[in-house]
Amino acid sequence: MTATETEPSSYTTGTWISAAARAAALALIEGEGTDTVVLPLAEGGEITLPIFSTRRGRRWVESRVIRSGARDALGELELVARVDLVDGSAGLAIEGGVGIGKVAVEGLPIPLGEAAINPGPREMIRRTLGPLRARGSLRVILSIPNGRALAARTLNSSFGIVGGLSILGTRSRVGPHDHAHRETILIALRRAWRLGVTEVRLVRSGGRLPPPAERILVGRHAEFAAAAAQRMGIKIASLDSGLEPLRRDPAGNLQKEPFFLAST
Repeated sequence: MTATETEPSSYTTGTWISAAARAAALALIEGEGTDTVVLPLAEGGEITLPIFSTRRGRRWVESRVIRSGARDALGELELVARVDLVDGSAGLAIEGGVGIGKVAVEGLPIPLGEAAINPGPREMIRRTLGPLRARGSLRVILSIPNGRALAARTLNSSFGIVGGLSILGTRSRVGPHDHAHRETILIALRRAWRLGVTEVRLVRSGGRLPPPAERILVGRHAEFAAAAAQRMGIKIASLDSGLEPLRRDPAGNLQKEPFFLAST
């Protein structure tokens, strides 16, 4: 399967930036750039994605891709992966660069203070770059050039991610629109569970500050959130209508729910 056979929006931000990392690593190790890169998927099969540009130094290569046609509020998104050949055994380090947020609260699947790159995208990069490590140790630095400014369009800070955007995709392809909302709810509930919270309050919208673990933003998915909480052994204290009035999205449309970016 290739990217031309499905809409570009079918692939998550994690998939796109993994493609950039693979293109940069191939150019670094093999010495030649490419306009496209073949990326194996965890679900099976492979896809071919376009590479926007590549530049190189003596021991590093940087590749850029443009994520287009996505269903979230960010629109086209420039994603950058730089791969450095570093001294040492065949290791692989993944770091966040410009525009990647950091985790500011405990309980998320990423340790406090680290770059907001979920285990799913990290594993995708390790899997696709693994065979290339025979030539030396690699350091991968992921960046979103205007990520800090774009983060203002999201509620990432409400989930404890500050200073930029997150790469929190849990799969290679984007699911239905509602799937992103529900993935975000699950992230918040898992955080509460990890912190030992036994009772939560569901709210339909929230502010811009990181909420306490006891408050879960659910939009119009209150029933889904309640069922998920029950499966985790978490009680529902209340369901509130919200903490702030309707907002307008970047296009000027009334926004009844917060922006959710958990699965992009």
